[in-house]
Amino acid sequence: MRFKNVREKITFIDSLENMDNESVKKYISILSMLANDKNIDVKLTLARQLVLFDSDEIEEILYGMLFDQNRL
Repeated sequence: MRFKNVREKITFIDSLENMDNESVKKYISILSMLANDKNIDVKLTLARQLVLFDSDEIEEILYGMLFDQNRL
């Protein structure tokens, strides 16, 4: 999945709130990519959504985000 701009990324991330733990697993590779985005707003929005889910894959993404060079 390719996003054209930050707005599309945030819209996708916001749509996660309608998913459950199983359905969000289909998007793990996209979520991993977004976790490494250069835009801090994308990463902040992603982190706020990911904490709502309970899966090992999501936990690994969140854990990786703890070591982000941009600590904002």
